[in-house]
Amino acid sequence: MHVFGHIHEGHGRVQQERTLFINAALCDVSYQANRLPQVTELGAR
Repeated sequence: MHVFGHIHEGHGRVQQERTLFINAALCDVSYQANRLPQVTELGAR
């Protein structure tokens, strides 16, 4: 899992092979907080 949040307009998640990429940005390009936090459950290894 790789979590980041700098690219505001790229909010969301993408699975590529074994890596889950999460853009957890809460603000839009105008810096208005208008998105809900994302919750991800991790399974045991």
